[in-house]
Amino acid sequence: MRATLVRHLPAVIAALATAAALFVGTHASAQTNKEFIGVPFDVTMEPRLAPILDASPDKAAVVAALADAGGNWRALADAILGAPEDERADILWLITQMPHLDRLEATADCLLEHLQYAYYAKTAFKWRVPEDMFREYILAYRLEEEPMDPWRKELSVAFAPLAKDTARDTARMVNEWVAGSAVVAPPSIFGPRQSPIATYRSHRGTETDFAILTTAILKSLGIPSRGVRCALLGEEKGGASWVEAYDDGVWIPLYPLDAKSFGDTGKYTAGMPHNLTVVSAKTAFKTVLVTPAYVKCGSIHIACVRKGALDPAFTDFGVSVFNDGAWQPLDDLGSELDSPQAGVHAEGLEPYNYEAVVGPGRYLITAGVRNENGDAYVQTKTIDIAGGETVSVRFDLDLPEVQEGKESQKQK
Repeated sequence: MRATLVRHLPAVIAALATAAALFVGTHASAQTNKEFIGVPFDVTMEPRLAPILDASPDKAAVVAALADAGGNWRALADAILGAPEDERADILWLITQMPHLDRLEATADCLLEHLQYAYYAKTAFKWRVPEDMFREYILAYRLEEEPMDPWRKELSVAFAPLAKDTARDTARMVNEWVAGSAVVAPPSIFGPRQSPIATYRSHRGTETDFAILTTAILKSLGIPSRGVRCALLGEEKGGASWVEAYDDGVWIPLYPLDAKSFGDTGKYTAGMPHNLTVVSAKTAFKTVLVTPAYVKCGSIHIACVRKGALDPAFTDFGVSVFNDGAWQPLDDLGSELDSPQAGVHAEGLEPYNYEAVVGPGRYLITAGVRNENGDAYVQTKTIDIAGGETVSVRFDLDLPEVQEGKESQKQK
């Protein structure tokens, strides 16, 4: 590793120096005007923005994002004005995608550093980032619920000299470095997730903190990456967090605290076939389900029926798994179950309007409705599901009418 560092160090330093010079040059125009701090967005206060907004196909979304930033719109405007012209579409994309709190707290310095070093990572190594993956998996700075910090420059300077010939081998090197230097600490009760820079400098953090750091390092090296988690395991207490790195059309799992399991999709099911319930991956500012990449899944078809017909508007139901002494809801399924498929049915199975794709195991399906007096009626059904199996669950939402002259259970 030391020989590799010495061999590539001059070229890496020169490339980083060029990137830094470009960053300084483009940021020179991004000076915050103090008189605008706290003033709501008004494009007439910054006439230079008008032609940029008019030329953007996402003008309405950008204007809405600047207005959403409240008094911090000036910092976002400085980032737009400070970005090179051929990179402005990407900074506009960041601003329209970022969550509300980030718009309130973002600085021009932070956004411009992310932009500049993301572009550096795009072409600085022997592999190339697929164009359709650049924004989602390289440019996006948000990794989890960590503070919004400028981490790319420091991580790029530290790890670029250690890069290997392929993205896969470089990801393995990063995995070995993190696993070899990590000091696992208990999670803090208060505050957000630790920033990747704080974890890098201290070498201390939780399993999730090191997953965040690993993802940040890979992004700084131009390797598309995303955080992965199974929030609730089926045979162990709690959940698990790890990382996926992309190389040559394949997402490769790596486990920051266990370098020996690099590439092993069966790490969490070895001897525990019911352990993985729902596996989700963080893609930029969204979440996608990737459970089938790790375990042979089953399908739960949920039919919510009112007056004999499927009711696609009904969403007061849930899927839970037994974990840490109680039935815990699988919240990550929400991204899929929020989009009902009204009237869908498979051959030999009853019609359904929701489908939950889960790992094999035992699950509790619940649905609740209230009558006109507010009395709650909760239905529960426990099912066992195997990989490749489909189980149908039907909830009849019709309730008996309240009889006049009788108090409801709630009133009693």
